[in-house]
Amino acid sequence: MKTMTDEREGICELEVRRRRLRDGPMPVLTSPEQTARCFSDLVERDRETLCVACLDTRNQLIGRHVVFLGTTDAVMIHPREILRVALLSMATRIVVVHNHPSGNPSPSLDDLYATEKLAEACGVVGVTLLDHVIVGRGGTFWSWANDGRHRRRQRRNPCDHE
Repeated sequence: MKTMTDEREGICELEVRRRRLRDGPMPVLTSPEQTARCFSDLVERDRETLCVACLDTRNQLIGRHVVFLGTTDAVMIHPREILRVALLSMATRIVVVHNHPSGNPSPSLDDLYATEKLAEACGVVGVTLLDHVIVGRGGTFWSWANDGRHRRRQRRNPCDHE
């Protein structure tokens, strides 16, 4: 019996194929380093800017969206708006990326808290949060996936096939 998840994945795959025919192949984001390179243009911005990389089941980029513009030292991270973009893009996975205009990519306590809340919200709707990358100057970045603090609380989604 087909479930809503099966139907959603089928629709997502059709949309990905349509976009590939229209736009050509998009990059596959396989590491925090690659994500930081893909979003390195954010480093030049004078305000914090939060983007969402919407991915298919193979981690191929199907959309890159600016979701929030902040101030010189803060940006809102609200799960509802991030997930709205992900769901409308038919993404099965996402990576959140933002910059620190100061050049220092170290996360604030607010960054860490908001990322944990986003991960919880993603789990509810079946979208996998792969990473939250903060880009800084000189090619520096911080990665939530590499940091390790979240692994104590994160449960693996049994539907993921990595």
